[in-house]
Amino acid sequence: MLDNLLLNPFLWISIYLAGYTATILSLGLFGIEKVKDRIPQYPLRIFVFLIFVLPPVVLPFTEGPRMGIPVIVALFIGASFMGISFIIRIAAKNK
Repeated sequence: MLDNLLLNPFLWISIYLAGYTATILSLGLFGIEKVKDRIPQYPLRIFVFLIFVLPPVVLPFTEGPRMGIPVIVALFIGASFMGISFIIRIAAKNK
């Protein structure tokens, strides 16, 4: 049963979203300076690894529904997102 749970993509997505939400809320409510001074570095590094690094690495290896997107469409979508992020970065640096 534990094997099935670890291969469930919804588990990894929910862990990722819960950690992301907790991080955003804690930084928004308490401010980054207060949070940075109170949390020791070693547990913070473990938290970042478990919440932000591990789920995106494990997720492609889980048994989940596969979407049949043609390669050319996926490349076009990815290139579009890269272009949009590039434009946002340029606009942010100019302000």
